[in-house]
Amino acid sequence: MSKKQATGSSPKSVQRIETREKAPVKASDKAHVATASEQAAAIGTATMTEGLADLTAAAELGDLSRVATAIGAVDATRGADLQESAAEMSALGDIAASQGKLDLAQGVEMLRASDDIAALGRATRSLSEDQLARGLKLAGIAGQLDAVGAAVRALGMPQIARFMRETSHELRGVAVTDLLQSQGTKALAADLRSASAQVAGFGAGEVEDAEAALAIADELQFEGKVRSVAGVARMEEGLAQLEVADTLHTASREAAGEGLGRMVEGASQVGVSVALKNQ
Repeated sequence: MSKKQATGSSPKSVQRIETREKAPVKASDKAHVATASEQAAAIGTATMTEGLADLTAAAELGDLSRVATAIGAVDATRGADLQESAAEMSALGDIAASQGKLDLAQGVEMLRASDDIAALGRATRSLSEDQLARGLKLAGIAGQLDAVGAAVRALGMPQIARFMRETSHELRGVAVTDLLQSQGTKALAADLRSASAQVAGFGAGEVEDAEAALAIADELQFEGKVRSVAGVARMEEGLAQLEVADTLHTASREAAGEGLGRMVEGASQVGVSVALKNQ
């Protein structure tokens, strides 16, 4: 109680208060105050040390959080890139597969056409042989009729001889025509045979191209699947790292809060120690 608060009291009460305020401090009280000051200083120092340790740990956790964030971002980005690349590979594989199927269909069609041309060539060659045989046969008959006509004319039968001669000339004309046609048909058969071989070569080439395109398509699609799986795994790793980073960030903030709280508490204890020393 101060002097102002004592205003209005009796003179004796004021005298007792002034006497008590001016009374000297005992040695035991000084020792007690010094001990309390030392204890407060020790507690404050220890608390501030703990707070500093908390702040150091918070800084370390913050560093780890940033590292984990960077790693997670890199992994997630790389995973996304791999998935994009996988989609491109798959698309290229589909294009190659479509081209391979088209080449295969064209090759098969050409081989079928080659077979048809070859069959036509064989038929033409057979026709050429038939025409040649008929022409030779007709030429022989024409010669025979011409010889018989000469004999009949010698026997005094001019009308029959003339008929034989005319018939022989007609058959000879037909024979010459057949022989000429057989040569043309033979040449046509050779051309068809050559065309069949060429078309067959083109067809075989298309089939080979188709097989190569389909093989490339399989490789591209397989690589696309591999990259897709790798991309998903990499993204999962990245997301896991980001979760770790978030956990570390939360722990860093909590440690920083605890450290600051202990620093304030320790400073308060040190302030109490200083106050006790100054009494």
